[in-house]
Amino acid sequence: ELRTLLAKMYLVTKSMLGYEITFNENNVILHSSYAFDDEDIFVFEIDDNNSCTLKSNEFVANWKREIDLYLLNGKSVPAFLSAITLELYNQKTYG
Repeated sequence: ELRTLLAKMYLVTKSMLGYEITFNENNVILHSSYAFDDEDIFVFEIDDNNSCTLKSNEFVANWKREIDLYLLNGKSVPAFLSAITLELYNQKTYG
């Protein structure tokens, strides 16, 4: 029952929010449905106060403007992920 519910939540989250979400120790790993490569992921480290920090990787380096605008200035992970989703969607759909 719980396993079925978790599997359903995983699929619904991916289809509605556009991100495959996995957990690894203190990290939340997000892979966009519109990503071009498997390595195109965002890794957020969650600390003891439940605040999250985006860890640097090659993919993250491509999103400096969005990081500055939405994470650093706006302090909004949802706005950041939404902006990335729209940009990747446009790149994949319209070239």
